[in-house]
Amino acid sequence: MNLYYSVTGLFFDLEGNEGVVSTTEGIYYVNLVEQMQSLLIGGSPDSVIFAKVINQQFLLTSHKNGRLKLWNLETAEELKTYKWRYPCTEAYFDEGLGKLVCFCTNQSIKIVNIKKFTKEENYLPE
Repeated sequence: MNLYYSVTGLFFDLEGNEGVVSTTEGIYYVNLVEQMQSLLIGGSPDSVIFAKVINQQFLLTSHKNGRLKLWNLETAEELKTYKWRYPCTEAYFDEGLGKLVCFCTNQSIKIVNIKKFTKEENYLPE
């Protein structure tokens, strides 16, 4: 099996048979036993800046078009999309609070509560 772009993140099941692979150009579902892959999201302008497993339940992807997406790792379902003017370049998740701290290219910081999917709080002017 070949992936044609650089890998930026991985998440596989406990047996290592199937999972999600993030590359510089998209997010793929990969099944190593059946030697198959399927593009879940990707391509310009939806190119992925990063993908990060934030806990056992969620995968986070940040995109060049300013979208930040939260995915269910078990079902590969997109749970929430945040649409921002500037893309997120890094994120930190506080499991206890259920809050995601996002650092954007314009030096703003956005905090979202993923337990409640509330609207983000903004810090530093846009």
